[in-house]
Amino acid sequence: MRVEDRALVHDPLAVLTRLHALQAETVGFGFGRQEVVYAGSPTAVEELLVRRAGDWERVVSVTASRVARTRFSYGMPLLGSPDPQTHRHARRTLQPAFTRERIAETADTIVALAEAAVDGWGEEIDAGATCGALTAAISAGTLFRGTPLDAVATTASLDAALAGFRPFSTLGSTIAAAGRAAGSARAGVELVSHVGAALHDVPVGDGRTAASQVLAAAEGHLDDPGAVAREAIGVFAASSETTSRALTWALGLVAGHPDVAERIRDETVARAPGRSLGGDDAEQLPYTRAVMAETLRLYPPAWVVARRARVATELAGRPVREGTVAAASSWASGRDERWWPDATRFHPERFLTAAPGRPRYAVFPFGGGVRQCIGERLAWLEGVLVLGTVLRRVRLTPSGPLPAAHAGASLEPAGPLLLQVRRRDGVGTVA
Repeated sequence: MRVEDRALVHDPLAVLTRLHALQAETVGFGFGRQEVVYAGSPTAVEELLVRRAGDWERVVSVTASRVARTRFSYGMPLLGSPDPQTHRHARRTLQPAFTRERIAETADTIVALAEAAVDGWGEEIDAGATCGALTAAISAGTLFRGTPLDAVATTASLDAALAGFRPFSTLGSTIAAAGRAAGSARAGVELVSHVGAALHDVPVGDGRTAASQVLAAAEGHLDDPGAVAREAIGVFAASSETTSRALTWALGLVAGHPDVAERIRDETVARAPGRSLGGDDAEQLPYTRAVMAETLRLYPPAWVVARRARVATELAGRPVREGTVAAASSWASGRDERWWPDATRFHPERFLTAAPGRPRYAVFPFGGGVRQCIGERLAWLEGVLVLGTVLRRVRLTPSGPLPAAHAGASLEPAGPLLLQVRRRDGVGTVA
């Protein structure tokens, strides 16, 4: 199939949606000199991420030129490594910071920070900026607790470092972005320096924080302090930025559906009358969780995953040459009417009942297989508790239409997502 390079660079969501609409197991196309295969079915996605995962290596971006490949350099050298053994070592070492018990310990901090943030809101908020500040504070106060990490400065530098990043890049788009490259590089240097300093006095491998386990993973594998800092930056970004995007979209969707907001408020008040939400409450809020699930279906922060064939292999019966890139999109799959009737409708109720005929990989916001997001449990806890806490305290209404989605390093609103805020009287009525 013919895919124009320019279209894939500048409007990848439209291109991936068009490819998915073919309802083919796989679709092959050229992107510059790069051979690409789109995994267009849940079966193909599962084969790519799970059953034949050993034949593929993770890539951050799909590029049509070797020059473009060098632009993005802030990934995790261990957990994000294309080498399976390096990735396995990092994941096993980081895992103690992401156990069910450790994640449950973060609940009170999550709720306290959410309550304090909401109490400081004015009459109107930009959901993107607001959620970004909150989730950065949560990551700093949980996964990086005990370190002098400045959440605000780290987030600002991270945003600047990632500015203009495109998961699909050509030589032309790389040259066009050259004017932003110097500022991005400076932000990256500042970010590495700040995070490296914050890690200086962290105990190694105490099993209690991600910061400590990053240092443990680095021992014997990373000699460069800058590389250690980049590993920590990757963990921080994965925990804060992706959850921020999910909550931004969730607040925007709920603001436009007041019946959904009231049902969340009623559920949380019934579960925790007269008190703050806690860790034990999160799994007892099925509707609030369904709202997060529906948000992730429609607006998955990780909107595309890509793998490069390490060896000659096949994908859903298609022969694949070594070096070929395979891409799969939860954005496009989440809009497939075969699995999601009335797919563009925001309808959380679809996640309240089992759907036996729906394949496991009909949507995959956290990836899958050996590289499934290590922080998925934290993301669910944080999303449910923050959303429930917000809607117990305020009522939100949209200041304008929901912005279109912009597909960058993650899926974010293309413009400000402004919401009007009205205070509730306690957890019951609106003031």
